[in-house]
Amino acid sequence: MNRPPVPIGGLALALLVLATLIGCGGSTRPPVDEGPRVEPAPTFPTDPPGDGRFFARIGGELVRLEVAAVPEARARGLAGRTALAPDEGMIFVYPEAASRSFWMKGCLISLDIAYLDDERRIFQLGSLDPGAPDAADHPRLVSTGPARYVVEMEKGWFARHGLGVGEIVRFSPELEEWVALVRDAEGR
Repeated sequence: MNRPPVPIGGLALALLVLATLIGCGGSTRPPVDEGPRVEPAPTFPTDPPGDGRFFARIGGELVRLEVAAVPEARARGLAGRTALAPDEGMIFVYPEAASRSFWMKGCLISLDIAYLDDERRIFQLGSLDPGAPDAADHPRLVSTGPARYVVEMEKGWFARHGLGVGEIVRFSPELEEWVALVRDAEGR
């Protein structure tokens, strides 16, 4: 029995149409509302005890911050240091948010300075270079609003990591505990 030949192009077109119709059947179920997306809690290595440095995350970047929470430590800051280790800096913790002014007296390295509000959101970021050691007036950066925390990192650190105003600084559990102890000791 001889059948007329079926053109292969026509057969391929018929299979393509059939596959498209099967694949586009769609679902009759309504889309599922998954609600707002919740960011997972950041993870931290365990802070080594006793060295005065604690882990934090700025954006997604892990850093170690030396804490300056008492007036003497806040006044001294990073004065006299000639370098910072990679991804290390200092956090200044204050009992309440207020206007802050940072200067470079005795500081030998250029720094990025990030002012943070009560929610630990960076609202201002600037850089300062050391002035002459014997200068009567040292470079300053005054906050544009009330700051509860201030973070100092090596100059250019924020730009290298693509971080800026609006970033949240998240504290490790150990740093959270330490900040709470300082706040309780100062009665705030």
